[in-house]
Amino acid sequence: MLKTLPILIQLLLGMLLRLATALSMLLMPLQTALFLRSTALVTKLMVWVRKSMALVTRLMTWATRSRANPIQRARGRALAMLMALVMKLATRLPI
Repeated sequence: MLKTLPILIQLLLGMLLRLATALSMLLMPLQTALFLRSTALVTKLMVWVRKSMALVTRLMTWATRSRANPIQRARGRALAMLMALVMKLATRLPI
């Protein structure tokens, strides 16, 4: 079970990254639709989602490097998973 846990975490992170990508693509037309009401808020949300996706991607890249020891990889994966969950929750904020 402990050997498959990192694989399950990586699969979960992959699904969350795909979800974040889809959400960022959905926010672009939303920005146009809400242009007169809350352009600044939607723009900030889009920028935040993109930066968070980039951070999660960098963390996963670092966590899977062969030079990092297993503890560092586990910490990196855990931090990336936490960031992905925070990003997922933040995209549920009402606009």
